[in-house]
Amino acid sequence: MNELEAKLKEAGSKAKAEAKEQLQELKEKRAALKEDMEKLEASSKKTWEAAKQKVKDGMDELEEAYNKVRDKLKSE
Repeated sequence: MNELEAKLKEAGSKAKAEAKEQLQELKEKRAALKEDMEKLEASSKKTWEAAKQKVKDGMDELEEAYNKVRDKLKSE
């Protein structure tokens, strides 16, 4: 995240505006994933599989959002 924020400061205005929005989305997804992981720590075995899948999906979304921001900044 810090690396992306540093690159964002160097980006051109058009890419900067788009990447800034995507970076905010990335931060929100990271916060949601952190919350899910905290819930997972407190879950019982019964809810383990559902929680595990939700965390996996969240990680996939986080990676996708990160890659979008990174690619936008690379194109500048």
